[in-house]
Amino acid sequence: MRGLMHGTATTGEVGIVLLMSAALVMVFAPLTMYLFRKET
Repeated sequence: MRGLMHGTATTGEVGIVLLMSAALVMVFAPLTMYLFRKET
């Protein structure tokens, strides 16, 4: 976040953050939906 505010973040750093965010969504979204459907 600090690198973005100062304009020193590289494209690679931003790409890594976006990939890690997508990976977290890909892991936890199906798990959350499975648990939600199981309860209802």
